[in-house]
Amino acid sequence: MFPSGLVYRRAWPYTWSVAYSFYLFGFNELAARLPSLVSNLIAVGLVFWAARRYFGLLTAVLAGLLLAFSPFEIVWARASRMYTMYQLFFLLGAFTFYRGFEREAETDPIVGRTLASQAGLRQTMARMGWGWLALSALFILVAYKLQPLALLFGVSLLVYAITMFGLELFREGPRAAFNSRYFLAAALALTSGGALLAVPAVRMTIARLQSFAPAWAERVPLSPTFYLQFLVSPIFFPVLAFFALGAIQICARLHRFGFYLLVVFAVPFGYHSFFANVQSSRYIFEIIPLIMMVAAYGLAHFILAVSREFQTNWSCHLARPGLGKALEMAAGLVMISIFSLLFYYPLSTSVRIPSKTTATYGGEFNGQWREACQYINSHKGSDDVLVVSIPLAADFHGCGNVRYNLNNGEIEQFRTVEGSAFKLDAFTNTRAIVELGQFMRVLRDHPRGWVAMDAQRFKNPAITPPDIRDCISARLKPHTSRADATMMVFSWDEATSVNACAEVQ
Repeated sequence: MFPSGLVYRRAWPYTWSVAYSFYLFGFNELAARLPSLVSNLIAVGLVFWAARRYFGLLTAVLAGLLLAFSPFEIVWARASRMYTMYQLFFLLGAFTFYRGFEREAETDPIVGRTLASQAGLRQTMARMGWGWLALSALFILVAYKLQPLALLFGVSLLVYAITMFGLELFREGPRAAFNSRYFLAAALALTSGGALLAVPAVRMTIARLQSFAPAWAERVPLSPTFYLQFLVSPIFFPVLAFFALGAIQICARLHRFGFYLLVVFAVPFGYHSFFANVQSSRYIFEIIPLIMMVAAYGLAHFILAVSREFQTNWSCHLARPGLGKALEMAAGLVMISIFSLLFYYPLSTSVRIPSKTTATYGGEFNGQWREACQYINSHKGSDDVLVVSIPLAADFHGCGNVRYNLNNGEIEQFRTVEGSAFKLDAFTNTRAIVELGQFMRVLRDHPRGWVAMDAQRFKNPAITPPDIRDCISARLKPHTSRADATMMVFSWDEATSVNACAEVQ
């Protein structure tokens, strides 16, 4: 429950986990972030397990390392948001579905080599792991409660079933294809999907989700290359290069699980690139581990190819007594030394992300609210009012007398109160300033006060109207607080407020 009395029901599995963490460890930052961290650590282990089962040990180790040291993963693992938990349950749903659906093919990863040609449809159904499929449905349901975008997983399964049916038809013939689980899955998905779309409530829900566009995204232009540009940025480009290599290896080898990963990745990526009404790097967070797994597969085969070349070209030298063992030890020391560079402070970018601006790495912008509130509390008067961009953050870090909210990015969540000149923030009941006239009224009604805003929201015209931002910058007194450049702190007094109102009038 928020300070306003609002019971928060969005992403309720994560919300309850944070509430329980507060109950166990107290009301502090560590407890707030702990569910995200734990979810991310479990996801790393889950990726290792899946890669080990279907790709091999080398790919599993590489995939786990890529995911564990990914800056994008780290910045969200330290944020008290639901994205890491959503990623975890999405992966659980995807991996358990494959475990149940492709049960008879787990020992044969090659596409097209199945027992379907010798079995009828009933035998094919009997070979499927229905317990795993039920577990997958449960995990995807939890993922949906965290983020409705989990519905895209159903589209991925349909695309996978249709594509695999086509490959079965091409490689094994009509009898095998129509007796396969792919035909059964595609037929059931199309039939049930059509039946659901016939229900008006379902169509309305889908339309609402499709038209979703928060106020903060109003001035953000859409681009079909937005996510591709993100993936070719410096923090992802090496991984993406090996992802392309891994995708080629998967297609050349007709690797069944690899192809499944490519489809589950491609459907959300294509939707967000071409059909979504809002774009943000975090909206593809759940498929990042799939990129890491495919990239690890490509890197593993590159390493194995180099290893074979090394053994071929150096076999005569390795046969000498004692020399082969010495070369193996030397190679091991070189690999350990290279890996240790990750922890060398000047090069350890991933380890030092908490001291940096996380938005650089695709994460959420973090302002130093604690330091800003400490500075304001040590300088403000007892009657000074505060105007802030995130009232919950200001309240959490001890800013007193937070009366006003300046954050039009959340305008759809403000509620109108009859007889009041201001709308109220749904979470804190602070008064929302949405236009310059209201800000001038605040200056006129309160002789002294402070403005504290994180720099990202202050500079974003969709969140802070440009005329209000210009007014604050030109007419209020700026302060150099103990917070870094992520926070903007201003104050006004009797003379400032009078002059500001006079200039506007």
